[in-house]
Formats: sequence, C-alpha cells, structure tokens
Amino acid sequence: MNLKFHHVALRPTAENFDRTMDFYTNVLGFKIAREWTSKLDGVMTRCAMIDVENGSAIEIFGNGQAGKNLETIPHFAFETDDVEACLKKCRDAGYLECSPEGKPVENSMIDLVFTRNPFFAMKIGFVIGACGEIVEFIQHLSEDEI
Repeated sequence: MNLKFHHVALRPTAENFDRTMDFYTNVLGFKIAREWTSKLDGVMTRCAMIDVENGSAIEIFGNGQAGKNLETIPHFAFETDDVEACLKKCRDAGYLECSPEGKPVENSMIDLVFTRNPFFAMKIGFVIGACGEIVEFIQHLSEDEI
C-alpha cells in the first residue's frame, strides 16, 4: 500500500474565512486550486482547496466556531530555502511569530542539529496563522551552514 500526504483541513469561522484565504494565498503565495460552497452542519459554507505545489493541499471550510478544534493539529510545516524571509513576510503582514507551543515570541527562528552522523539539521521558525493554527517553516541545513 502506497500512501502520501494529501491535505490538512482548517475550519476558520465564516467571518475569518477571507483572512485565512489571504494568509495562504497573498502572504505565503500559494494558489487556489478550487472554491465551492457546500451545506455543512446545516449551513451553506464557503470552502476552498489551496494547492501547496507538491501534490498536497490545505482545505478550508468556513464554518468553524471560535475555540473549536484547538490543538487538534498541533502544527503543520512548509519546507523553504529561506526561513528568515518567510517569517519576515508573515511579520510584515501582521502575523505573530510563536514558540512551537503557540506562545507569541519576538524571534522564533532557531537552528537544530538532530544528528551528526549522518548529519541532519534544520533551521525552523513558527508563526500563528489566520485561524490560530501554528505554521512551521523548515529549511534543511548542511554542516557548513551550522
């Protein structure tokens, strides 16, 4: 059986749907794969699928309730070649950096060396997204970059 990651789902409130779409499309630069409306929980709801360009997606259902589903997904991550630029773009758009637990911090970027032989290290940083979700940016590092 072959499995690969397909999508993660977010449920912003109807009022936060546009801000959530803006974060993933305008701030992070992903494209809308499709949009639709569907009856969910008895209410006509705006929905969208955001293509994250590697065969995976973020599905957004605009019928969430404030405080619902907190910590169901602790975070999700995007690989990048420039964590610092991603964090700056988010800060410039008004999004807060945070610790891995979601507590606001001034600078979330750190370098982590997981193993030396074989060498495995990453630069990471976190922001709080439009729905309150924790978004991690990861950048693989070589031994020369540590």
